[in-house]
Amino acid sequence: MDFHDTYALVTKLRTIHFVLGIAIAKDWKLIQLDVNNAFLHGELHETIYMDLSLGMTSTKIDQVCLLHKSLYGLCQASHKWYAQLSSYLLKHDFKQSSANHSLFIQRDHDKTTIILVYVDDIIVTGNNPKIIQNIIVT
Repeated sequence: MDFHDTYALVTKLRTIHFVLGIAIAKDWKLIQLDVNNAFLHGELHETIYMDLSLGMTSTKIDQVCLLHKSLYGLCQASHKWYAQLSSYLLKHDFKQSSANHSLFIQRDHDKTTIILVYVDDIIVTGNNPKIIQNIIVT
């Protein structure tokens, strides 16, 4: 009943146009990813109980499930997924844009990688295919 941070961070349309424009102007490869089961990756740091799903039986009256991980339908699911993803990117030297929190940029000398997040869809572009491939397989 008392939950916080139930939003999914979405990118601004201007930012999408900006990233696509850069990729086209610089002839960078664009990769679009749709993360399967994204909402199941979110770590829960609060105690959340859920009623038993339809079809489940219980030996006790009013028995509930204690959730350890986020799942689809949970109000916090999209926010937890975003927190997990952004934490991972920041650990790997990506900088988060202060103008649009769903834009992440990594620069290493002459190499640039850009990641744009829209809930569980991701656009990746840059001038180093090896770095981009490492991001995709990770």
